Amino acid sequence: MKKLSVIILSILFIFSATSLFCYAGNATSVIAGEILYGCYKKENGQLRLVNNTDQCLPSEMSISWNQKGAAGPQGPEGPAGAQGPVGLQGSAGPPGAAGPQGSAGLPGPAGPTGPIGLLGPVGVQGPAGPPGSIGPQGPTGLPGLAGIQGPMGQQGPAGPTGMEVTYAKENNQTIAGVPYATVDVFCDSGGMVISGGCDINDLNYPWALQRTLPLLNVATADDPRNPRDGWSCTYNNVSGLRTPAIQIKAIVICADLTP
Repeated sequence: MKKLSVIILSILFIFSATSLFCYAGNATSVIAGEILYGCYKKENGQLRLVNNTDQCLPSEMSISWNQKGAAGPQGPEGPAGAQGPVGLQGSAGPPGAAGPQGSAGLPGPAGPTGPIGLLGPVGVQGPAGPPGSIGPQGPTGLPGLAGIQGPMGQQGPAGPTGMEVTYAKENNQTIAGVPYATVDVFCDSGGMVISGGCDINDLNYPWALQRTLPLLNVATADDPRNPRDGWSCTYNNVSGLRTPAIQIKAIVICADLTP
């Protein structure tokens, strides 16, 4: 078998070198492809080219081989060639497309002031504008001169009988440990409230007067059938804390209306 392989390789080498001369009549159709097909006769070593291995006889052995061997490895890069001469100036190319609009530049410095122009003719009177808003009130003017005194008028009718202040009353109340407290004081029966007031005996404690007002025609617990006038005072504990006992007072000034 080894002897046969050597014979085949030798034959293939010889055939490859002489195939163009031995088969000049039909070489074009046989070797047109990259792979060559042949039929090797074992008895006498005769080799013939065929288009495919199906054409081999039973007494022949089909073989095939490439016309070109596998590509060899990449060779080393050659040295750089010498600089060639400068070529001729080429013709001008067509103009390129217009570029995008550039951003606006910074404003330049102000130019010098021009000379004053000639005075133009007087324009036509325009329509009256809408009335403006009312301006702020001006300062009070100086008082005018006193007028001449007029004549004395006739005597008017007699007025009602005036009231006579006859007494004042007060009511004191001690409070402690409450958020707020109210103390009231009333006129006697037949009396009318004229004025009133409130008082506290110690201002150092956080109690503040929240409300003070007159009482008109109010029924009292001791005499509910006989309403009377009076005065009311309400104090508020602004700290929200328990405080020692203090005294608050309500005062009323009354006029006696009894006949």
